[in-house]
Amino acid sequence: MKTNRIHVGFGFHVNCYHSYRGDTNDENGFGSDIRIIRGIISALDSLNAKGIPVKGTWDFENLFSLENILPRYAPDIIEGVRRRVKENGDENIIMGYSNGALGAMQRDELEASVKWAVSNAGGSGLRDLFGGCAPVVRPQEVMFSPSQAGAYRALGVKALCLYYSCVPFDAFKTLIPPLGDEKAFNPLTFRYGGGEITVLPTYSNADVCDAGCLRAWVRELREKQVRGLIDRDLFLFINMDADAVFWESLSLPVVGNRLANTDGIRGLVNETADLDYVVYDTPGGYLENHAPAGEVRFTHDTADGNFTGYASWAEKPYNRKIWTAVERGRMADAARGDGANLAARVKLLSTTHFGLASPVLNIEREKAADALAEELRRSALRTEGPLTLHNIAGSRLLCAQFACALGAPPVFSGEGLETAACVPVGESVFAMLRFGEVKKEYRIAAAPAPVPAQGPVSRAVLESGGARLTLTPAGVESFTFRGKTVGGKGFLSSYITYGGKRYRFIPDGLSAAPVSGGRGAALTGRILLPGAVRQGRFSFLFFTADAAEGIFVATDVRYPYTPERDAISTENSTLGRYTDNRWQEAVPFCLSPEISGDTRVIKRNFEGDISSFRTASFAGADPRNETLASFNNQLTAGFVGLTDGWLGLMLGFSRAVLSSMAACPMRLEAGGRVRMNPFGTFFGPQRRHPNRSKDIVPDTYSLIAPQSGSLAPSYNGSGERAVMCLLPFEGEMPEEERLRDLLAFADGAFVSGRGDLISPFVGDNAAVHAAESVGGAIKMRSPLLGRVKGNVGKFVYRGARAVAYIAWRQRKSMKP
Repeated sequence: MKTNRIHVGFGFHVNCYHSYRGDTNDENGFGSDIRIIRGIISALDSLNAKGIPVKGTWDFENLFSLENILPRYAPDIIEGVRRRVKENGDENIIMGYSNGALGAMQRDELEASVKWAVSNAGGSGLRDLFGGCAPVVRPQEVMFSPSQAGAYRALGVKALCLYYSCVPFDAFKTLIPPLGDEKAFNPLTFRYGGGEITVLPTYSNADVCDAGCLRAWVRELREKQVRGLIDRDLFLFINMDADAVFWESLSLPVVGNRLANTDGIRGLVNETADLDYVVYDTPGGYLENHAPAGEVRFTHDTADGNFTGYASWAEKPYNRKIWTAVERGRMADAARGDGANLAARVKLLSTTHFGLASPVLNIEREKAADALAEELRRSALRTEGPLTLHNIAGSRLLCAQFACALGAPPVFSGEGLETAACVPVGESVFAMLRFGEVKKEYRIAAAPAPVPAQGPVSRAVLESGGARLTLTPAGVESFTFRGKTVGGKGFLSSYITYGGKRYRFIPDGLSAAPVSGGRGAALTGRILLPGAVRQGRFSFLFFTADAAEGIFVATDVRYPYTPERDAISTENSTLGRYTDNRWQEAVPFCLSPEISGDTRVIKRNFEGDISSFRTASFAGADPRNETLASFNNQLTAGFVGLTDGWLGLMLGFSRAVLSSMAACPMRLEAGGRVRMNPFGTFFGPQRRHPNRSKDIVPDTYSLIAPQSGSLAPSYNGSGERAVMCLLPFEGEMPEEERLRDLLAFADGAFVSGRGDLISPFVGDNAAVHAAESVGGAIKMRSPLLGRVKGNVGKFVYRGARAVAYIAWRQRKSMKP
């Protein structure tokens, strides 16, 4: 007779290279990692010595942790895991060579990250150190894009561990209708296009608290097996950062470690050790003997950051500064075809150089990422020879930013050049050139152009390919496409939310703009905040180009600088700097198109795959998500769009000018209306997650989690320039030719050589305010304090409810 069991696994996510701590062997750096990991190994050894066959699952970051930090400061950890693999059945699974942003990688970067995680020249691969690993990837920050299913299988990977969690540290729970427990605790087949991969739903210690305690959770699932509601084995895989305090005994006053979830890994195992239906297992071990229990489908891009998406790594100005360096390195390799920058790209693509820290990175981490980005820039630069455009997009339309010695946009010449347009972008220029035929490269030259008429105007109308944009000194008056309204006076809005109040950008006027090979109008104005040391300014230069259809815009936003007096130093986040937490939202160029109903988000990932998802899918997971303060499950390799099937709008942007892995967060409003916030950040309530505790644990988590705060303080004193395209269309997608031009605009051309008047642009279009280091000894505070400030009443109430709930579930689970 078949006896169903419940398999329990404990996964330890080891990454000693942090965005929120420095590089010292103490509590300000990776010292807590070493302490807690040593404690985990000791606890597992002690439990095994008592006859409890518990196993650990380890997913190590290779480059920084296994290759540098641990060999120098804690070689005993490597030896301890190696011993446990041989003697106790512990298992290693893959994280990625440099804890990289796997979901936002190109195919060559993904392949290198997975292969080098297994074996590499530095000897830090899992096969090099531990003899092998299971063909399972637990992606760093559970970053995944659906088209990568086939790529992983081609690399020999059989399964991915993705969070299906009750808190905003999740991958896909809020993207699909709720899974029954039989599927929620078993491998599932994920299919996309022609590829498929197994997905293993994974949980965190927050999910254990949501169930009350591990024993209560296991007994709840066992009851369903006994009643015949579930007729198969289940696998409850708990995976969490190895430096999480949940793995060590907390030794709390009064209650000690008697309250569930306070005695670390030892307590979790002891809660279930006497249950004869519990089997301690690993992902690879379970997958060997258990087929998928069903299928799971979604087309969103997943990550576990703030608002359950890519916000934490994509929405800070610093993120875009570093990401744009990656993009330029990619362009250089595409032009040369030699992959010379691959290793540098993979290293810089470490998620640690982008987040999860909020609202900014540790000051030492920024310095390290700056150095890597500068190294990549130098490697990509080629100034020898005549000025040449390399056609990496394979298009007749080539777009690039140039350093320019002129005070106005030049005119271009070159063999086969048909039309060209050029606009100023700060002290540089951005050019769009269309040639008569597709070639690998083009020699070009520039000459001074007549300066077009400039000066104030009371009205400007720009038309291109059926699109018509009307501007006044107050902003956008109307935007139409082939007679359909794309937006009215509320189409474009710009503001900062500061100290609970919204401060709108103040237009100063509209003027004719200097555009070579097109027509333009610039809307300029001020950005004012109370008490600012330096106020801000903005310029939106809207233009049309003879070289391509669409309404283009070059934006230049210089944010105010307000005094920074809030130190960020806690037991979780030692950022070594100050900030101003009164910044809540940065919304520089918000677009609100007249698109509603069954709205779909169109996106393109960095493998070049174009896909979409329905915004209604969020409410399909939980009806309370019919509206969302912010969502960012859309990777943006050069563009993102919206459509309701009748009318659509594509928003493109030049990746080499300013970009990020997910450059356009969105806000979902009633009726399927969506607001697009390119190069900004929204803030508000977190997404709701189906849960077991009637919101008690998720609400408490969202209140205290360090990454749940606003990212807007990172905009304080910064400045950014971008070049974007507004391309309205009818139906599901733009016509093929218009989409092809949009891709060419986004992907750009690589520039080498040097001309008399212009040369490759190598500067940054993101200027980040220089951080002031926190001097002297850092006073450590509880990690809760930063989030509790101003929310004391909520914290006390929610915290008390959470403790009472856990104690009640714990008592109930001990009854026969």
